Amino acid sequence: MRPDLPYDFTALEPAISREALEIHFRSYHSEPYERVLAGVRGSALQGYPLARLIRELAARNPDRSLLRDAERAWSHEFFWNSMRPGGGGRPAGLLEQAIEDSYGRVDTFFGRFRATARRMSGSGWLWVTWCAGRIRLFAGTDSDPPIVHGHAPLLVLDLWEHAYYLDYYGARDMKMAYVDAFLSSLANWDFAGSQLRRLVESTTWAAPDLQQAHRPS
Repeated sequence: MRPDLPYDFTALEPAISREALEIHFRSYHSEPYERVLAGVRGSALQGYPLARLIRELAARNPDRSLLRDAERAWSHEFFWNSMRPGGGGRPAGLLEQAIEDSYGRVDTFFGRFRATARRMSGSGWLWVTWCAGRIRLFAGTDSDPPIVHGHAPLLVLDLWEHAYYLDYYGARDMKMAYVDAFLSSLANWDFAGSQLRRLVESTTWAAPDLQQAHRPS
């Protein structure tokens, strides 16, 4: 199944413009995905879900460029699901409780999120994960996803410059203006909460096939 967005290209405006979302989706998600399809075509890996493919490639395939493309495609799928129209605000329910158990207060967690994003330089992804019974922040460099480090992802913010340059150029701090927009009006805490509930209700966990994952109503 080819990559798709769980909403229209205009749905995240004004935080993310149609132009920026189209460029991001087509150049940084669809193109790596197509290279992955071509790279595994005719092999034993053809037809693997991206999460399984990443683990297989990381363990036994010397073609690191193919692994990086698979990681980028899967991470972008997670990123699109990590946002929704009218998102942001505060998490609720089980996720709120887990954050408070891990950080004391939701506001403390938000402060750590912003501080971690500020410290990250160059390219990378800021993941909210579940690991060893608590909520954690995982700063992934380049395209390094948490699923190969024992972390179960709940939410992610793409911090590569291409994710925010077009819309936030001219802001005093482009990256942090983008981070604040994500927290205030984009973050899909419902999706993150659904991932956490899957974890606590199951004795085994597998990274989701995100093309079949939660779609905002």
